[in-house]
Amino acid sequence: MQVDIEDDDGEACMAAAGCVSAIRRLVESITKDADMLSKLIQVVFPIIMHSLSIDGIDAIEDGLDITAIAMYYGKSIAPDLWKMYAQMLYVVAGKEGDVDGGYGYEYLGPVVTCV
Repeated sequence: MQVDIEDDDGEACMAAAGCVSAIRRLVESITKDADMLSKLIQVVFPIIMHSLSIDGIDAIEDGLDITAIAMYYGKSIAPDLWKMYAQMLYVVAGKEGDVDGGYGYEYLGPVVTCV
């Protein structure tokens, strides 16, 4: 039996994006419980950070939605969430001196919502 690596990689990306979407729905369902929300954000923080990377670009919209929900409904901004600002800036602006900007400049609107 042969496995097509390219096809398998695409299915894995779709599955990962689906998981991030499910996490977003879970986060949306507990917005009234700020303590539970902050605990859940701590657990899913690495997943959110990955969604803001080049490798996780398929799930960036859900990652930004989770971030916006955490910022709006949380009691305070957790220290981990502050780390996301630099990553969000990198998504839209790129590195210092990068004339073309970041790899996700089309997500400027959702990033501004989070900021």
